[in-house]
Amino acid sequence: MSHEINEAIFELIRLGRVTSASLLANAPATQEATRNVPKFPGCSFGAHLNICQYAPLTNLSSLQGQVDEDGEMSSFPVGFRFTVAALRAIYAEYSVQLESLLAKGVPIDHLDTHMHVHYRPALFPVMKALQRRYGIRGVRTSAGIPSSRRGGILTQTKRSVYHWAVRNTCETATTEAVADLSTFIARGREQHPGCRTVELIAHPSNPYYPDDLRLLLSPWKEELPFPVRFVSYRQLSVA
Repeated sequence: MSHEINEAIFELIRLGRVTSASLLANAPATQEATRNVPKFPGCSFGAHLNICQYAPLTNLSSLQGQVDEDGEMSSFPVGFRFTVAALRAIYAEYSVQLESLLAKGVPIDHLDTHMHVHYRPALFPVMKALQRRYGIRGVRTSAGIPSSRRGGILTQTKRSVYHWAVRNTCETATTEAVADLSTFIARGREQHPGCRTVELIAHPSNPYYPDDLRLLLSPWKEELPFPVRFVSYRQLSVA
């Protein structure tokens, strides 16, 4: 998204405090980020597929209301209908974004999406088609850490079903759960998360997440009552 965010992430990778990072293909500082990727062969990189912000790389005329008069994409409005035409347009945009990153030499180990839109069941076939087409095994899960009751039982059940479907289709590698770093630390001080692998999401130097950089640089692992070992998407086994 910016030079400052790029610098923070690559420095954290250098320090061993970040093991996986995903890149937007259509953001202001994408070119700068892709130039730095080869310097960090030990890190796992993914595609942060984006249908919600910045200018698209394809013509999205079939997505009514998604592109404003300035040619910028926006979040899906309430009640947006994922028609067949809309899903085809999203698939085409995501494909071009992936190809753009691959052409710049970024090794794609996993997929996730801006604003987590792939958690919507309608986009499940789109993500699976992309995995098959490009041979990508890793996908971010929607399952929250078991110790969290965020969203209620019904929401947790839906996430668990979606998580099962993601893991058991196309030989997908993913973590058992996902959580914001701050949430994981807060819950972890109370009890073990109840699973072996968790993807910890952080946004260093992003002004909307002012505490993330501080947390990433803190000795948070040593302060938890159980051991934590960093792995990357490249190291995850197939479910």
